Amino acid sequence: MNDKRSSANNPRDPQQIRERLVWRAAVVMLLAITGWLSFVAFDAQQRADELEAELAAHEDREGLLTRFGLSTEAVRRFEVAGIEALPEQYLLEDLQERDEWLADQAARLKGPLVIDTERSAVLSDHWVFATVETETGGGSALLAYELSDAGELSWELLAYAADGE
Repeated sequence: MNDKRSSANNPRDPQQIRERLVWRAAVVMLLAITGWLSFVAFDAQQRADELEAELAAHEDREGLLTRFGLSTEAVRRFEVAGIEALPEQYLLEDLQERDEWLADQAARLKGPLVIDTERSAVLSDHWVFATVETETGGGSALLAYELSDAGELSWELLAYAADGE
């Protein structure tokens, strides 16, 4: 027993030296792994920040390109004028009722025409892009409109292009 106690307290005992080396190697490995993981995490965070900035810049550009439709102020003007229908729907229906006027304005259109509401769009508070179909063909029209305080719409044909031109 004395031998075991003396070897346990002996700092030069080969078994103790091995145990201390194993523990020190384990600590060094843990420190190395922790350092490596910290570096990877820092690099990943940096890349994530760059991607977020790039995405925000892209969304700003995309927002400028896809901002079609009526502004909140224009929707309020329709409400104040007493128009209960959805403003976009109201505009396209009013334009459809003016089919003869539009045919006269676009001189090349003959016969009854129909506004294809699925392919037409209210672009802004003052412009509408309308797809027009007739018995002899069709085309696209760019129109300006103005809403009076009384809820009356006035239209102006800005451009018309027949299909195939």
